Amino acid sequence: MLYEWANIYSYTQTDFIKRVSNILEVIKNDIERNKESYDEKSTRPWVNNLVYFLSKQVNDNNYYKGCFFGVFNASDLFGPYSRHGSAEIKSIKGVNNQQSMDCKTIINEWRNNGILPSDEQFMKLFKLWYFTTSYLVINWLRLPHFSAK
Repeated sequence: MLYEWANIYSYTQTDFIKRVSNILEVIKNDIERNKESYDEKSTRPWVNNLVYFLSKQVNDNNYYKGCFFGVFNASDLFGPYSRHGSAEIKSIKGVNNQQSMDCKTIINEWRNNGILPSDEQFMKLFKLWYFTTSYLVINWLRLPHFSAK
């Protein structure tokens, strides 16, 4: 997982989405397997709760999930750049020129109406994905992976 994170050097690299989604998936699976152990060993339960909360928002919250895996897995939106896809990108009807849109609205316009995000909107999405993932990784590293004994 750290290898994946360390090898994210640009939003424009072709495996950016794959790397971010792999990291998020590894953390989710790790929490599911080791939550009880982390809670037993922890001397900082607020860190555990922060990591659990962030991971739950990315993976399970319907509002935010659509901003992460809902896009990563959508081969009709990203085509070969998606996490699993090799399909062609669905028809695009234009580029979104609206200003000051939140990430969820950008994604909904893209998915439902075929309106491709502008460069600034793509940067907004990439930043959301990268900074959320990085914040989660940094705090996941603070979990008690090993016993102090």
